[in-house]
Formats: sequence, C-alpha cells, structure tokens
Amino acid sequence: MTSDEQSARRTLTDSVRKYLSDARLRGLMPENLAASFDRDADKLVGSIVSVLLPGMVARLGKSDGPPSITLNMSDVTMETLQGLAVISQLAKEPLTDAVKNRDGALLFCSRASKYLKDERYKDAKMFFRRAIDIDPGIKSAWLGLADALDHLGESEAASEARALGEKLM
Repeated sequence: MTSDEQSARRTLTDSVRKYLSDARLRGLMPENLAASFDRDADKLVGSIVSVLLPGMVARLGKSDGPPSITLNMSDVTMETLQGLAVISQLAKEPLTDAVKNRDGALLFCSRASKYLKDERYKDAKMFFRRAIDIDPGIKSAWLGLADALDHLGESEAASEARALGEKLM
C-alpha cells in the first residue's frame, strides 16, 4: 500500500469512526448496529472502510467525477450497509447544538468513561478528545484521556494530558 493509500485509509477510518460515534451518541443507529458498534467498533469501522476505500483511492490525484466502487456483496454485512446509511445521513446533516456545547462534551466524556472501564482504550481516547475539543475545561476529560493514553503506551502524551487536567479546578 502506498503512503497516499495509507493516508487515505487513516483519514477515512477517522471520519467513519467520528460519524458512527456521533450517531451512537445521538441515538440514530438501529439497535443491531449500535450493539455491533459497542461490541467491536474497530471491526465495524474496518468493514465500512474496506467498502469505501477503493473509491477514495481511485480519486487520489483526480478531482473530477464520482469514484466507482465495485462491491463483492458476499463480503458486505447488514451492519456494514446500515453503517454506510447512517454515515450518509449524517454527512448531510450538521451536528446538533447539543453535541457542540458543554452538554455534548459531557455526553462524550460519559461514553469515554464507559469505554475506559470496558478497556476499550482507543475508543475512550477518541471520545475524551471529542469532549475536550468541545469544552477543554472539563477536568475529568483530561484525566480520563491521560488514563487511556497510559494504557495505550503513550506515556508522554498521557503526562501532558494529566498536567493540563490537574491545572483545572
């Protein structure tokens, strides 16, 4: 895989995870999709990325026309299709004000704490970061992020997050 393809995969993975996280937080997922996301977000995100990536890679270096995607439908699960539908809907709809204000940040922080407790450190890291992006004044988000980073072996970043969190009242 070329560096452009790796970059495209990372960008797409981050975007898919963001959309699915927002949908889960806002209660916009069908029950089976939410259960699949809660059980193994990495697997669900990976399956959606594998469907979307060929089209994205085909567009690298091209700016005209939509990409064409050929799918082997035997490899596409119902959850993958539902995830694509949820992402498609959210891509057309801006985040609600509730997700942009302190209440939204606290929702992200709460979900992140659950992921931390469940030892889903990558998900916890992502949700704590989303909470901090919305409201950097939430001490528990910084300290939770530090815990998640510690578990992921990112000790320098964990120390920085902890120091920032401890400065808050």
